[in-house]
Amino acid sequence: MNKVLFACIKILFSVMIVLLLVYGTVKLCHIGYDMGYRMFADTEEP
Repeated sequence: MNKVLFACIKILFSVMIVLLLVYGTVKLCHIGYDMGYRMFADTEEP
């Protein structure tokens, strides 16, 4: 019983870390895209 519980916790922890990494990567890409978009959009304002 204890080994099964430990295996489940290990799998859940791994999934949580992967989701956090994906979320962090998407967040960083979004921030970088916004910065680049603002830099190029500012030069073409009327």
